[in-house]
Amino acid sequence: AGCFDSAQNARGLVATIRHVGPKLLATGLLYGQKFTLQIDTGAQCSLIPEKYISPEFRSLITPANIVLQGYEGSGIKTFGAIKGDLQIGKIMLKNCIFIVVENHLTPILGTHELEENEIVIDTKNRKIAQNNLVEDICTAQGGKNGNIKNRRPIGIFQKSDFQALCDTCF
Repeated sequence: AGCFDSAQNARGLVATIRHVGPKLLATGLLYGQKFTLQIDTGAQCSLIPEKYISPEFRSLITPANIVLQGYEGSGIKTFGAIKGDLQIGKIMLKNCIFIVVENHLTPILGTHELEENEIVIDTKNRKIAQNNLVEDICTAQGGKNGNIKNRRPIGIFQKSDFQALCDTCF
């Protein structure tokens, strides 16, 4: 009976972990392209699918030796990194570094860019702020396995030193 009870307790824990809160979403503008991105305070780097980089700006993508892995263990193809200013409404995030990834992934704004640009997130009131500027954000509840619109989970594990990448590329 002890082993069975332990297995039941373990399954209950997994069920609790699978219950995730809503995702924070905003509309961003980078190099003239408008897109919805997830504000992810747990992401160590920011991601942008290649389709959101206009052909005339793709020459700005710097080759980068970085390996990313999804939560489910699959590899995420990367094409390099791009640096630019991201606009969310009236808020301008300067010198953001985005890892350019496969097109089916969700754009992510990670902790590095949030901290460097002194962004304050108010999840209860669905707002972000920078100094005296405030913009609305929205939330979306993830579907099965935390996906948005049937996309792969967007959390990543970084396999290389991101700070070294930033220092080397830019």
